[in-house]
Amino acid sequence: MKAVLGAGYALVLAVLFSIRLVAQETELEAPQPAKADVASSSLSEDEQKIENALTALRNGNITRGTAILHVEAREGNAEAMFHLAELYRLGVGRDVSVPVALMFYRLASVSGHKRASLSLANLLFFEGDGTEKGYSEALSVWQTLSLEGDLESTYLLGMVYWNGDAAVERDPIRGYGLVWRAVEEGYKDAVQHELVMRSILSQEARDAAIEYGTSLEIEGFSDERIASNLLVDHQGASLLAQDASKAADAKTDAARAFVYEKPDDWTTVWRLEVGSTMRQDKLQRYRAFIGTEQKNLIGELISDSVPSAVQPGFYRLVMGPMPSMSKAVNICVALSKAGFPCKVQAPE
Repeated sequence: MKAVLGAGYALVLAVLFSIRLVAQETELEAPQPAKADVASSSLSEDEQKIENALTALRNGNITRGTAILHVEAREGNAEAMFHLAELYRLGVGRDVSVPVALMFYRLASVSGHKRASLSLANLLFFEGDGTEKGYSEALSVWQTLSLEGDLESTYLLGMVYWNGDAAVERDPIRGYGLVWRAVEEGYKDAVQHELVMRSILSQEARDAAIEYGTSLEIEGFSDERIASNLLVDHQGASLLAQDASKAADAKTDAARAFVYEKPDDWTTVWRLEVGSTMRQDKLQRYRAFIGTEQKNLIGELISDSVPSAVQPGFYRLVMGPMPSMSKAVNICVALSKAGFPCKVQAPE
C-alpha cells in the first residue's frame, strides 16, 4: 500500500488535476462571431482542407466539418485524425466517446503527430479506464516525449513520480528533478510546484534531483527509486514511512462527519471555482443553470460569488465546501466533461 508524503504533496496533486482538467479562465459572455472560410495561398492543399473543416465547425456546421475530417483521415492525414479525436473527446456534435478519441489519437500519434501523442497520454492517464495497461501506455508516451524535449511531458512525469500516482511507485527525487528541469527550460506552469517541492526536500535531496534532471537524456527512466536514503524530514524521519491506510481511514471518518456549511473564508476549504464574470447576477444565473443541468452532481454544495484574486473587477463562482481533495477532483472532472470550466482549489 502506498505511503503518504504529507499535506504539501496533496496540495501539489490537487493543482495538477486542476491544470489538466480545467478550461482556461474566461468571462461568461456570448461567443465571438465565427471566422469566415477564407482560402490562404500559404497553405498546402491538405492544410487548406483542414482549415475548411475547422472553419465549418466554428460556424456551427458540424456535419460538414466532421465529414471533411473523416475524408482526410482516411487519406492518412494525421492532423485530421487529431481533430477528430478532439471532437469525440469533447462530444462536439455527438456523444462523448473516449474509446473513439483514443483510437484517433493513436492513429495520429503513429503518424508522428506530437500534439496527438501528448493528448493520448493525458487522456489515458486522467480520463482513461483506470487500468494499469492504460497508465503504463500514458507513462511510456510521456517518457518518450520528455526525452525528445517536450516540457509538458517532463513536468507531468515529475508530478506523477512526486506523488506516486497510478502505476508508478513514489520517487520524489526523480519527480523534483523532472519538475526542476521543466522550470529551467522555461515551463512556467511548473514554477509554483517546484517551489513547494523544494521547501519539502533537504539540500542533499535537491542536489541529487538536479543532477538527475541535468543528465535526463543519459539517465532516462527506470523503476528504481533515486536516493531514497535522502528522503527524510528535518527531524530525520523518513518521508516514506507514513501509513496510507491510516490516512485513508482518517479521510473516511472526516467525510462521514462533514457538514455542508458556508465557510467564513473560502480560502480555508477545498472548493471549486467555476467561471468568472464582471456581474454577480450573471454568476447566479449560471449557478442556477448548472444546478438544473447537474442537479445530482451538485447535491448539497453551497455556492457564492467572490472577487477574483487575479482579475480585478471580476467575480468567480465558488462551490463547496468539499470534504476532501478526491471529492473535489471527482466533481470537477464531471463538470468539465459536461462543459462547465472548473478549477479545484486547495485550502491555503
